[in-house]
Amino acid sequence: MDTKILAMYLPQFHRVPENDEWWGEGFTEWTAVQEALPLFEGHQQPRVPLDENYYNLLDKKTMEWQANLLKEYGIDGFVFYHYYFAHGKKILEKPIENLLKWKDININYCFSWANESWVRSWSKLKVFGNAWSPLKDNDKTGKQVLLFQEYGNKAIWKEHFEYLLPFFRDERYIKIQNKPVFMIWRPEVIFVLRQMVEYWQKLAVENGFNGIYFISTNVPEKCCDAVYYNEPINTMRTFSWHGDDTKLRRYQYADFLEKNINRIKEKQGKSYLGVFPRYDDSPRNGVKGRVVEGSTSELFKEYFKSSLKYSLQEQKEFLFINAWNEWGEGMYLEPDTQYNYKYLEAIRDAKNELEAEQITINPQLENKIQAEEKHELTQLERYRYYWKTFDRWLLYLENGFSMYEFIKEYGYKRIGLYGMGMFARHIINELPEGYVVCGIDKNIEKACASFKDSGIVIYSPADDIPELDAIIVTASYDFDDIYTNLKDKVNCDIHSLEEVFETFDMIVDREK
Repeated sequence: MDTKILAMYLPQFHRVPENDEWWGEGFTEWTAVQEALPLFEGHQQPRVPLDENYYNLLDKKTMEWQANLLKEYGIDGFVFYHYYFAHGKKILEKPIENLLKWKDININYCFSWANESWVRSWSKLKVFGNAWSPLKDNDKTGKQVLLFQEYGNKAIWKEHFEYLLPFFRDERYIKIQNKPVFMIWRPEVIFVLRQMVEYWQKLAVENGFNGIYFISTNVPEKCCDAVYYNEPINTMRTFSWHGDDTKLRRYQYADFLEKNINRIKEKQGKSYLGVFPRYDDSPRNGVKGRVVEGSTSELFKEYFKSSLKYSLQEQKEFLFINAWNEWGEGMYLEPDTQYNYKYLEAIRDAKNELEAEQITINPQLENKIQAEEKHELTQLERYRYYWKTFDRWLLYLENGFSMYEFIKEYGYKRIGLYGMGMFARHIINELPEGYVVCGIDKNIEKACASFKDSGIVIYSPADDIPELDAIIVTASYDFDDIYTNLKDKVNCDIHSLEEVFETFDMIVDREK
């Protein structure tokens, strides 16, 4: 089979000093699992691993056992959640660092960078907590922050890349055409994502790779190669909830079976399916949690098989399972006292059945890919972009942030604006006189007429652009194409409006 089956992997089954401090002495994922309580009639809690195997991931025998299960039941590898923060701060890194040393354990793997700040969001676990971490008080949602994430600059990106490099060089690390696969959990919150991706691509080539194969999660990003739709979260968002937000949300497993395939057919660009065996996060969140009821190994087999068949037909490199061992969210394939090995057997049996079938590749696949590459934003989508941008801009203005805060942060003195429309006019009005020294616009005649009294010189993108500190692109819906056309013509930073706004967020977080 050409489609690889990869299972998401949580490395929180060993003690670390941070969890001892934040959640209580001796805390691991097993703590929440063992303390779970049934919340309604028929609610299966607590979940108990087969033979009460509350393992420690720092024990080599545990990873040997997991490697044997992968081989026996036809799973091609793990996606380890990677908890890395600026300036080399890591947490839960020991299991994967041990695996890197244990070359005799045959586990193929890659990373998913869980790039969010750690906040105290597991409401059920307050009972385990000790003194509050003094690092940060609250994030923008009002939740208390345990580890603060920031995305920094090239020095920070290089330090992160150099940490990853020994893993990328490991023969077991999953690659596509000599490109290490690297997934990002929340790409939309990284305001320098494009710059970081480009820099890492450069570093990867310098170190003998053909680049890095970036996969975003749930949110397509033009600078990434593909997007993975994480289940059940991706589909769960489509269900309306009319109940009390302080009470348990209950869903039916059967409602997820085909919905994710139907939704992914509507998406643009390269995408990968995700499936899940079951879900119940009440061990972490108690009565504020979510439970997907009605999962059986037979239904999971049907769900997995249809998803794998679709992935084979569409020649997808990967199908993701969420998860191998998310016991605290009820998402696990590992054997338990209720189902033994049945969920693993479902994967093996579904794969065997499909291998016996003659899977026909979608004959329209090539035309579909070409159509996706030519997809352009409709005028309606552009209007939506304008509306959302103005709304966000006004919120920052109401909280005392103007464009001057952005250029002051980076020490810019000479600014160019690409796209001389209404956004450009507002930026000129917000900045002190003399900071905007030129404009750039494809429709130069119209732009010159609109700004004839401003004293600002307007250039065509084909012209020689004067020396600048930075260019702000107001037409951010076309930012990637504009950036590609400009980057070799100018020797300055190029920012989208979104990056300006994310800088405001960074300033707020830093000052807390």
